[in-house]
Amino acid sequence: MSDAAVLTGDLIGSRKSGQQATDRALAAIADTAGQFAAPFTRYRGDGWQALLVRPELALRFALIVTARLRAQNAPLTRFGIGIAEIATDRAPSLGAETGNAFVLSGETLDQMPRRAEFAIASTTRQLGAITSAAARLADQVARKWTPQQAEAMVMALALDEPSGLSIAQSLGISPAAASYRLQGANWWDIKAVVSAFEAELKAADD
Repeated sequence: MSDAAVLTGDLIGSRKSGQQATDRALAAIADTAGQFAAPFTRYRGDGWQALLVRPELALRFALIVTARLRAQNAPLTRFGIGIAEIATDRAPSLGAETGNAFVLSGETLDQMPRRAEFAIASTTRQLGAITSAAARLADQVARKWTPQQAEAMVMALALDEPSGLSIAQSLGISPAAASYRLQGANWWDIKAVVSAFEAELKAADD
């Protein structure tokens, strides 16, 4: 057995948004999973699940997903994140995987308080109350990004965390404009939360 993070989610307001918007949102989540080399599956119409073998990346993954959806004006998603054990040997499909992380993730989503949109639970790695609360707050900040801010944050949150100049060049805007977007999105505070989250969960491997 080994630790992993399983993210289970469902789109918010997908019926009202329509099938095309639902498909577009789930395609963005699936593409993000591909960038993280994370197995992904879609189920129950607007539901989805992804597996991260590096559980410390769960918050970064969730924030990138939210940023991509905000950038596209697509339906947002709830996140139920479970960090626990899974079988070491990979199953042929995500639906056939076993382990406590899958159970915990589903239970976390199902037991989420009404109107809550992000919850995380772990049975194997220490996650302090302050870090957990900061992760939830970061999620709430991300849901309020403008499409332009979200577009910049998709890049800023990448694993290699490119420079502001690189982000500006990729977006075809001035460095000052890129800095303005990142500042408006609270990038430096978000970065501090993500760094603390990843350091705290990685400490379990030491």
